[in-house]
Amino acid sequence: MSTFQLRYALEPYIYTEARRTYDTGTAFVHPLYYDYPEAAEAYSDKGEYAYGDSMIVSPITHAVDPSTQLAKQSVWIPNGEWIEWTSGKHLSGPAMVERSFSIRQVPVYLRAGAIVPMQPPMQYTGQKPVDPLILNVWPLADGQSSSYTLYEDGSDSEAYKRGVFALMPISATQYGDTLTVEITPVRGNYPSMPSSRGYELRLPADWPPEAVLANGQALTFRPSDSNTPGWAYDGNTLSTIILVASHPVTEAVHIEVRRGPGSLSTRTKLDGFAGAVVRLHSAYDTLNQEWPFAWSPDPLIEGDRISYRPETAREELSHFAQRYSAAKASVQQLLDPVAHLPSDQLSKQLVKYNSSQIVPERAQHYRVSLESALVQLNDGTPQ
Repeated sequence: MSTFQLRYALEPYIYTEARRTYDTGTAFVHPLYYDYPEAAEAYSDKGEYAYGDSMIVSPITHAVDPSTQLAKQSVWIPNGEWIEWTSGKHLSGPAMVERSFSIRQVPVYLRAGAIVPMQPPMQYTGQKPVDPLILNVWPLADGQSSSYTLYEDGSDSEAYKRGVFALMPISATQYGDTLTVEITPVRGNYPSMPSSRGYELRLPADWPPEAVLANGQALTFRPSDSNTPGWAYDGNTLSTIILVASHPVTEAVHIEVRRGPGSLSTRTKLDGFAGAVVRLHSAYDTLNQEWPFAWSPDPLIEGDRISYRPETAREELSHFAQRYSAAKASVQQLLDPVAHLPSDQLSKQLVKYNSSQIVPERAQHYRVSLESALVQLNDGTPQ
């Protein structure tokens, strides 16, 4: 998802936080020293800011390294538990950490357990009704609860000043290996308020469930049908995606996600997995751009097997670090013979893969691509 797409997807969250600004007088985009006045780092890192109640953002304003296509960023993590959106990595604050990002990534950090409402893809504000309403629930600790109240109004008048709006409280609780999410009936109304809507629950960076129930009814695993109520699993981000059928907004929806025994206690094994997969795919794309002189070696091709068979997640992930190391070794084997070879000699060597003339600049680009792929893989190495 591009930054532009993410901005539009977050509109329900942004609109709710804008209402909070109206009620409190505190801008929802504000410096961190508003929330952490005693922390010196909240003053020194002037580019980092809070984005509503659940997020902090640290935009990258300098160029990526041309040889790696990554930019390093020092980020201050405030007190508490936070999760990096792009990688699923858990970070404990207060701490100053150095992270790397591609040009497609924005450093966004969420409070552990945060509930973030989103909307389906749209080209402009209000293009279509927000249906289904997407709810991202980030991992909670055992016994932890979190809540968020979605705000909505007609968005086309000042009737909200007279109390013409609706609130929808949402809560999540983790007890052992079971997560429950409650969507409470709306309070209030406005003229264009939908009478019913579906819900899409997204649970990033966690094990797949053994069972999912919506209002007591079991939902079916549907790996390839995103429009039918049921649940799916994204093996690249380790996210459970639950689609609940349309319900009247005046009725409660209770979702129960049951995972296998020991899932919560072994969740740390998943830490940063999504970030490693992103680097794996980036290296894959970088190498394939060099075809026919190079292409992604077999160990670099990480399929979507977990998405189609979530029950194999533990077995697949138990071998992931080994496969990742094999991927790095494969790229290193491609790079070693050409790392210090003069460009004219490298050009002659590459001709055997293609009968056309290889100019030194093209040969140098090939070498840089191999180096870039290896750096990306090193950056994403599972911890």
